[in-house]
Amino acid sequence: MGKMRCIVTIKDYHNVDGQLENSELTSVGELSGTAENFTVSYTESSDWLAGTVTEITVKGGCRAEIVRKGKYASQIIAEKGKRHNFEYATPFGHIHMGIYATKIQSTFDDNGATLDLCYEFDREGVHISKTRIKLSAKYKEAK
Repeated sequence: MGKMRCIVTIKDYHNVDGQLENSELTSVGELSGTAENFTVSYTESSDWLAGTVTEITVKGGCRAEIVRKGKYASQIIAEKGKRHNFEYATPFGHIHMGIYATKIQSTFDDNGATLDLCYEFDREGVHISKTRIKLSAKYKEAK
């Protein structure tokens, strides 16, 4: 399936040192692919990421790649049960981090796609946070 316009909603939940934080982003984006491999892309609107294009690609239902293009470019690979290293770009410089995914669950159908992704971040082996991202990309709302 080619790229189709959709409404992207991302809810993220962070637990950093026992402090619970959450946020929500809604943006117009594009969705393409199949149930096994799909990509959602959208433009970020948060303060320091404003204008950055983020692409989230789900592969085989067990791997998610998050690629940011723009001023703070980065590539994060989350794969259930595996730890991956990556370099995270911020306004304060690049940070070397690790990610360990504990859950990747996705759907893709005639209405759009969803992704439920749970992972832990670490920096040089020291635990930083637990995060859950719930993504929804719906076609009907974008018409």
